[in-house]
Amino acid sequence: MSNVLVVVNTKGGVGKSTIASQVLPVLFRDTDKKIRIYEIDDNNRTFYENSRLEFKTLKIEKSEEAIDEVQFALDLGEDIVNIIDAGGGNDTKAVLTSIRKAQLKNLVYFIPINDDFEQFENTKSTIEFIRNFDTSSKIFLVFNRVISLEMDDIKKQFIAFFGSDEYGIKGRIEEIIQNVEPKFLFIHNTQILSILKNVYHTTLYDFYNNNKDLIENIENYRKEWAKNGLEFFKEQMKFYRFTRDVFDLIGYIDKHTNFLQNK
Repeated sequence: MSNVLVVVNTKGGVGKSTIASQVLPVLFRDTDKKIRIYEIDDNNRTFYENSRLEFKTLKIEKSEEAIDEVQFALDLGEDIVNIIDAGGGNDTKAVLTSIRKAQLKNLVYFIPINDDFEQFENTKSTIEFIRNFDTSSKIFLVFNRVISLEMDDIKKQFIAFFGSDEYGIKGRIEEIIQNVEPKFLFIHNTQILSILKNVYHTTLYDFYNNNKDLIENIENYRKEWAKNGLEFFKEQMKFYRFTRDVFDLIGYIDKHTNFLQNK
């Protein structure tokens, strides 16, 4: 996969930061690659204390500075994964303009979308903006917070893209399908990512690294917990069950993103 991943959409509130800071980094969890996340946004600031990920938050007026740093790393041949997380609306347009001016091409773009009906026009305009200066990049649609992984259910949820025979609404996916990758990403509706961020104040990537030994050696951990009494044991088992669910989520992400490895 390219060492430059760009998460954009001219619509705000679609899960760009979640994809950039939670989902994409975990794809590189078993590599030695350094991961740097550029959050270019005038309104948000993502920070996780003691994270193995390097976060750099810049105001939109500094977007060219961020792109210069990415280009610098590429020209030096540094093995760094650069994830660019752009804010919505004009923030995304400014970031894409900076990428165009730097003549950075052959990048991998991710456009998260939710099931709000107006999403289609924002997605279409974002794709067109990219294609106006780069016809060689890979663009992936990320259908976020899907309720069911059955394709028929996904089509019913994302009516703006796939239409609805029941309501007599014509699908518009054909208007953009030639300009995006044929395989879509689906992130199912889960509270786990929100719990990691707001309760444990960590990322999926860091949680994996911090608790990999727990999953691999649970029998040894249980024996140690038992020495501290039943109540302590029960509390630790609650955490273990949550950890198990987190690792199941990672397995799900692996299953639905394995085709990215050749992109």
